[in-house]
Amino acid sequence: MDSPQVRGPAKHSRLKRRVQRAAFLVAMVVAGAIGIAELTLALHDIPRSAREANETAARVFGSYLSATLDNRVDEIVQLANSTLVWTALSDSRDRDAYLAPFLEDRNRALPSSQLALLDYRGRFVAGDSRLPERGDDAVALLVEQVLSRQTPATKLISVPDGRFWVGVPIEFPYAEGVIGVLLGAIDLEAMLSSEVAEELRERGVIIRGGDTQWQLRGEPDRPGFARATYALHHPDIPHLYDLQLEVHSTTSPWQKPLLIRGAVLVLASIAAASLVWWLAGMVAGPVSRRLERLAEVIVENPACAPEDIPADMRGDEIAVLGDALRRALVAHRKAEHELAQLAYFDKLTGLMNRARFEERVDDALKRARRADTEIALLFVDLDRFKAVNDTLGHEAGDTLLKQVAQRIIDRVRTTDAVSRRSGDEFTLLVESSKEKTGAAHFAEDLIARLSEPYRLDSGAIVNVGASIGIAFYPSDGETVGELLRCADTAMYAAKERGAGSYCLYSRDMGVAVRDRLELEARLTQAVHAGELEVCYQPQVRLSDGRMIGVEALCRWHDAALGEVPPSVFIPIAEETGLIRPLGLWLFRQACREVACWDKPEEGLALAVNISTVQLTDDFIALLRELQANCRASGTRLELELNEASLVRARPEVAAVLDALNALGVAVVMDDFGSHYSSLRYLRHFKFSKLKIDLSSIEGLETSEEDALMTSTLISVAHQLGLEVIAEGVETEEQRDRLIAEGCDLAQGFLFGRPVAGERLRTAAVPA
Repeated sequence: MDSPQVRGPAKHSRLKRRVQRAAFLVAMVVAGAIGIAELTLALHDIPRSAREANETAARVFGSYLSATLDNRVDEIVQLANSTLVWTALSDSRDRDAYLAPFLEDRNRALPSSQLALLDYRGRFVAGDSRLPERGDDAVALLVEQVLSRQTPATKLISVPDGRFWVGVPIEFPYAEGVIGVLLGAIDLEAMLSSEVAEELRERGVIIRGGDTQWQLRGEPDRPGFARATYALHHPDIPHLYDLQLEVHSTTSPWQKPLLIRGAVLVLASIAAASLVWWLAGMVAGPVSRRLERLAEVIVENPACAPEDIPADMRGDEIAVLGDALRRALVAHRKAEHELAQLAYFDKLTGLMNRARFEERVDDALKRARRADTEIALLFVDLDRFKAVNDTLGHEAGDTLLKQVAQRIIDRVRTTDAVSRRSGDEFTLLVESSKEKTGAAHFAEDLIARLSEPYRLDSGAIVNVGASIGIAFYPSDGETVGELLRCADTAMYAAKERGAGSYCLYSRDMGVAVRDRLELEARLTQAVHAGELEVCYQPQVRLSDGRMIGVEALCRWHDAALGEVPPSVFIPIAEETGLIRPLGLWLFRQACREVACWDKPEEGLALAVNISTVQLTDDFIALLRELQANCRASGTRLELELNEASLVRARPEVAAVLDALNALGVAVVMDDFGSHYSSLRYLRHFKFSKLKIDLSSIEGLETSEEDALMTSTLISVAHQLGLEVIAEGVETEEQRDRLIAEGCDLAQGFLFGRPVAGERLRTAAVPA
């Protein structure tokens, strides 16, 4: 059901409201950021201001307290040094007559500073008799300190009522030693005026002396902020006392300012955001209405044409958007057409693609079931196409595929179907096939047409062939997948027969496929379980018959299959990727075994055959490790590459071979002369040695052409500065002919068959 369309102002207001909300949110975020910055500055500035105020208060109060305390202390010191005190203390009559009344009158006049006179034993003589008992042990210790050191001393005692005690020794001028102590107790709180005391309470003032601190009575123990200090010292008597005045702010210095600033910021943020909301609505309203008109055309008419977009000549972004929508609709129509082509047809050849072809086969199967007829499905794979692609380039390969597709189209009927499955593979559907011989004749004719020469755009003429596998409904399969699998299997069977062949599917082929899969599984297990073994075949110098090296060969004996030839399992290893772990194991095993042999003075060459698939950066790292071990044992590494693998080599293989040469690893061209491209690869890659293919050696005695070919290959190699080794030498006549042609090295049954390492160590090599 169609969704209801919203019309009128409410419709275009959606964009306006969104713009307003976005602007409001941005304004709030900005205001919030400014507020956080402002509060952060306040949190930094307010405590600093409180600290500066406390420092000022500490100087003011400290100066006041210092002056007041110094006056009290100076009065006590002057009285202790007066004639009245030491004279009266030395005479009991004068003490009772003069000193006792004087001290009593003085204590009544200054209740904040009480005095008591003690004799040289610390016993009370005159004044306030309660003073020696107020401070308990602390006062007794102060008196003892004054008597023993004969110097004035002070002590701050916070309990029970917070007094500053001063003890001054009294000396008799006409005798040595101290005859008494004038003890004073200064009440710090009573010493202050009421106004100063109240201010000190508000400031949270604390006086510290040694390990004792004093605070005004009645002041709770509250945490302080922005502490400031002031040191109190007597100006004339050093070290008499060392007090420290601490001033604190006992109430939070930032609570009230922060509340005020926060309230102002909130109100300013709301005002700014409301203004931004209104301005955003003024700007977004006209834009929203113009955009809504464009949207109405597309939403209300999904199949609209480019000409349905309203013209807008204002030249701004919305006008550009309308023009872009018109161009997009044109491109959309074109893209829909192209997507339809891509969805069902191959872009290069114009044939059906895999998905469309399988749909067509499925429809044909339904018709065949109803009509009780047969259907033939052909699987076509081009022969030698990869060689053309690799040598002439991908553009030439694409041109060739187009011509192949055209030849197939020219041969089939309009009721048949053709598709390019992948790469150089094609599938054909032939409906209403009356008999299998008709499909066979069709395949023969198609192979003949596809095998005719092709002229490419560059003017080059190439020849390719085709191998075809044929499967039938209903005898070979009843579904699309079954028919494709059977035709694919038959195509591989045709390739095994040779290029340009066709093959009808049979049940035996399925067995062959299962056998191959079983062989792959057993090979995988053998590689990972280390069930393979290494054999070695000697390589000799023809001039003196001495063994100068060995070739490491991989052998596989399976418990169920018996001896499996390398020609069978090596291609499977390359196809499945097992060649990498297999090659790694072969290298390590061979180097480990050869390192234990007794080698000739000049060292032994260890040749290992590899595939270009193994030539990677990891392989170079492995070679460095193995080469170090081989050099330590006097062994030289050689790598043999055959021409077939070089044909399929990646472009970066040349760089890897250069790295091998830089490491001092000799690279040997194997099977030299077995392919047409040998001389080109001699120029492209750096080789140290060439190995002549055994096919040339076999006819050395009977065929003058083979003898001439071998002589020519040896001459070319020597002119390039390369050593030559011939493989497959089985007779003395072949050996003598190679010596006459100047061949350097040889390998074959004449000199020794491949054997295990232990047997080769004790075997004698014939000269």
